[in-house]
Amino acid sequence: MPKLPSPFLVLLHTHFTLLLISIPFQVNSQIPNTEELTILLNIKQELGNPPSLSSWNATSSPCDWPEITCIENSVTEISLQNKAITQKIPPTICNLKNLTYLDLSLNNIPGEFPDILSCTRLEILDLSQNLFVGPLPNDIDRLSALQYINFGDNNFSGDIPPSIGRLSELQKLYLYLNEFDGTIPKEIGNLSNLEVLGLALNEKMKPASIPVEFGKLKKLQTLWINEANLIGEIPDSLTNLTSLEILSLAINHLKGPIPSGMFSLKNLTKLYLFNNKLSGELPNSFEGRNLVELDLSANNLTGSIPEDLGKLQNLQLFNLFTNQFSGKLPSSIGLMPSLTGFRVFENKLSGVLPPEIGLHSKLLAFEVSSNQFSGQLPQHLCAAGVLTGVVAFSNNLSGEVPKSLGNCSSLRTVQLYDNKFSGDIPSGIWTTFNLSSLILNNNAFSGELPSKLAWNLTRLEISDNRFSGQIPAGVASWKNLDVFKASNNLFSGEIPVELTSLSRLTTLLLDRNQLSSTLPSRIISWQTLTTLNLSRNEFSGKIPVAFGSLPDLLYLDLSGNQFSGEIPPEFGRLRLTILNLSSNKLSGKIPHELNNLAYEDSFFNNSNLCVDTPILNLPICNTKLGDSGKISPKHLALVLTLAFFVLLVAILLGLFVIRDYQNKRQKQDLATWKLTSFHRLDFTESKILSNLTESNLIGSGGSGQVYRIAVNRSEYAYTKKVNEKIDIYSFGVVLLELVTGKEPNIGDEHSNLAEWAWRHYAEEKPIMDVFDPEIKESDYLEQMTTVFKLGLICTSTLPNDRPPMKDVSEILRRCNPTEAYGGRKTAGEVDAAPLLGTANYLYSYKRSKKFLGRHVSPCNWPGITCIENSVTEISLQNKAITQKIPPTICNLKNLISLDLSLNNIPGEFPDILNCTRLEILDLSENLFVGPLPNDIDRLSALQYINFGDNNFSGDIPPSIGRLSELQRLYLYQNEFDGTFPKEIGPIPIGLFSLKSLTYLYLRHNKLYGELLNSFEGRNLVELDLSANNLICSIPEEFWKSQNLQLINLHSNQFSGELPSSIGLTPSLTDFRVSKNKLSGVLPPEIGLHSKLQAFDVSSNQFSGQLPKHLCAAGVLKIVVAFSNNLSGELPKSLANCSTLHTLKLHDNKFSGEIPSGI
Repeated sequence: MPKLPSPFLVLLHTHFTLLLISIPFQVNSQIPNTEELTILLNIKQELGNPPSLSSWNATSSPCDWPEITCIENSVTEISLQNKAITQKIPPTICNLKNLTYLDLSLNNIPGEFPDILSCTRLEILDLSQNLFVGPLPNDIDRLSALQYINFGDNNFSGDIPPSIGRLSELQKLYLYLNEFDGTIPKEIGNLSNLEVLGLALNEKMKPASIPVEFGKLKKLQTLWINEANLIGEIPDSLTNLTSLEILSLAINHLKGPIPSGMFSLKNLTKLYLFNNKLSGELPNSFEGRNLVELDLSANNLTGSIPEDLGKLQNLQLFNLFTNQFSGKLPSSIGLMPSLTGFRVFENKLSGVLPPEIGLHSKLLAFEVSSNQFSGQLPQHLCAAGVLTGVVAFSNNLSGEVPKSLGNCSSLRTVQLYDNKFSGDIPSGIWTTFNLSSLILNNNAFSGELPSKLAWNLTRLEISDNRFSGQIPAGVASWKNLDVFKASNNLFSGEIPVELTSLSRLTTLLLDRNQLSSTLPSRIISWQTLTTLNLSRNEFSGKIPVAFGSLPDLLYLDLSGNQFSGEIPPEFGRLRLTILNLSSNKLSGKIPHELNNLAYEDSFFNNSNLCVDTPILNLPICNTKLGDSGKISPKHLALVLTLAFFVLLVAILLGLFVIRDYQNKRQKQDLATWKLTSFHRLDFTESKILSNLTESNLIGSGGSGQVYRIAVNRSEYAYTKKVNEKIDIYSFGVVLLELVTGKEPNIGDEHSNLAEWAWRHYAEEKPIMDVFDPEIKESDYLEQMTTVFKLGLICTSTLPNDRPPMKDVSEILRRCNPTEAYGGRKTAGEVDAAPLLGTANYLYSYKRSKKFLGRHVSPCNWPGITCIENSVTEISLQNKAITQKIPPTICNLKNLISLDLSLNNIPGEFPDILNCTRLEILDLSENLFVGPLPNDIDRLSALQYINFGDNNFSGDIPPSIGRLSELQRLYLYQNEFDGTFPKEIGPIPIGLFSLKSLTYLYLRHNKLYGELLNSFEGRNLVELDLSANNLICSIPEEFWKSQNLQLINLHSNQFSGELPSSIGLTPSLTDFRVSKNKLSGVLPPEIGLHSKLQAFDVSSNQFSGQLPKHLCAAGVLKIVVAFSNNLSGELPKSLANCSTLHTLKLHDNKFSGEIPSGI
């Protein structure tokens, strides 16, 4: 489920203290109330006798049961939280006449609102986090004594009943995360005792304004209505809520100005209005001086940032980014003593940055990018030693980077690109321990590269500067580097072979430098390299053969050098989308795989290159004149005479042309010059190239490949989402306070509490020695140990090692003493219920096993998911596993999901066919070899298979067609090359009969043969059989799948005509059949009945006209039809296709005029 926003996480500090340190109240054994005993035992039976209620029996008093609280031998409270209940609640529960408290949260209770309206004495009712559906009862006010309601995180729908406004005793109302589709009733404004109102995360609510009547809620402390489809303006009446402490109206459609009185509410501590359409200016006066967190980001606010804002002494979070603020920043911001997060990026702010910012507070994040700031970067940003990020790109900042940042060990990212900085980078920045990204492009920095970098650095971008010197041999120590961009600098010397040892490198840009000598003849480990640009340097010698063995290389540019000799034949095996070898001294025949129009611009200015077939515009290799014997003297004299005559005519003609040109030049008017304006797009080639990876491949055609680019803000490269407002470190200190009884600033004479606790643990002293003696009882030692270790994790030195709050909540919930030892919950503790148990998995922090130890269930290990204390899912993705998977993994009898992807697991298909309950199996991106097992259908429950990007070979077993539950099958990029009996075909016939199958990917194998006409799998959504050796015609049956959206058959040997029924496929968005032997006319109705986006039929033998309805839906982006026999005029409809960005029609027989709109 979605994470609950931060306004309610603050309740943990108050209410969870009671949960952890209170000693459960034990009711003395009494004579059982036989009537209530009978009622409760009947309830247990109607609930299906869940094991969690095993203590409910006829031999003991209900008042002694853990889930029951009594007063005067009568049941008053029932707490069934997280008891794995899956049955409806019987109405007989209301026969307990004194019941005031009912907690059914964290179960799987189905059905409509339970029949409990006769429980008229109820004061507390918690139904949260269940499976309830349907409307709330219109007569819910029959429960007139209710003080606390929590119906959050269910599937309740319809209107919120106005009668809820008649519950005059109600103090807390939580209705968040449901399916309500009405409006917020104004009658809620009548709840004069209401303190907390949580209506957030109800996205299906009808668009409506905030009721003006809410201004009457004088006792309201928290108003939380995020993501509830609110429109209109924020009513001025909300400024009457003088008790308000938390106001969160984020992620709605509110517009207009923020009421000025909002900033005068003296009890307001947290104000979240981000992601709306608010406009206008902020008031000059801020009387509400208790604000701790202010987030007005992602709106349309204008004007300057008021000076008074800098006087908020308690303000920690300052988020005004993505607005239209202008002018200078108030200097008072630099004096704010509590400021930790300062984010004003993407505005129109100018002037110098406050010089004292960071000097007077513990600044964690400083993000001012995409403004117009000038001057220097403030000197004291890391004065407190806790700064994690400096993001200041795209400004006019100048001068040198402050030397103090070189001593800032907490830094995780520095992004200063697109400014005017100069000078050397402080040496300490290069090796800052936690630094993961350093982006300095487009400045005037100078100096040399260091031999060592930060161990965690994954991204180094220093292009367009003045760095010089050689690339150091110590580059071998940059082991975690993914991206290294150093274009357009002054680097010289040769590329050291050590650079090729960076096993994680994906992008290397060293173009436009002064590098020389030959390239390394061997490559140690560039197995993940996708982009390599060494152009416009002074390299010479032959291109090393090793460069043709880079398995993932997509972009290669070696142009503008002095390379000589032949192009290595191995280059033909590369799957390059871009290749540029122009402007070198290469010679000989180019590899025949590169003799392709996709590479027509790849070999310019290499006069000695040739091809064996005339596809590219290069000379034919080995062309010689025929030998006809010696020329006779008579013929020789005739040839010489003619040659002399031609030469004389050429000279005279040349003199005439020169004189005529000079005359015309004198008359030339400057007005004949024509200037053409153009606009740069808002993304760069580097942003595009970094995303040209196999995972982003949309499809391929004769023109190359098409990729999906994701362009993200750099500000988010190291911060969490801006609406997560919780300090995990502080919460960890609270946990340590609870179990030790110490104050946070008291550890010993040399350290604070967190440091003292860490040292105690590191010295392996008994943990119980630190426990508060007042609660050191044997019954609670296990829970206290877990809480102590959790406090250690939360106060880890590295922020990356700290878990998110949802996982902290999950661990705390699992060791809840009220569930195990019969504790009683108070109304205050129920307030925290929405915050506990919201996570379904535990955070994979690096040292969790060490911290939580062997006493914690495997269900608490990272990568493990359990149901009813039994392992059901294992995720070992990207864990650097290099050994075979043992068959004993199948001893986990309830295992349904196994993810082993992104490792280096060797050997044949693992011995896991006894894991018969598996539904999800992912072996992708490993080193598996050999065939798939013929009896793979033993895994009969499989719904998802991904064996892609391995080295599996041989036949695809026919038994895979018997996996009747299979929905997704990915076998791409392997070595499958086998044949099948004729009656089965090269692809198992069963695959096309799997009625549940929706995704089938078999691209980049060596499959051959023809497809059969039988095609019963009518639920197929995406089909990719590209880059194989399939032959014959494309079956008519394919196109009867009404759900088919993507079909990719390019690079095969299909022949014959396309079935006309293709044009009738209603869901088709992506159609690619390039590089086949298809002929005939194109289906005329294609595009008329579906939302076609991509159409690639290039490199075939199609004739006739281009279909007229390709852009009928108005979403067409790509038309690629070159190298066919198409003729006639272009369809006029393309002129109105505003979405079209690629049109390639060369090498056809089209005629007539180009439609003007194109």
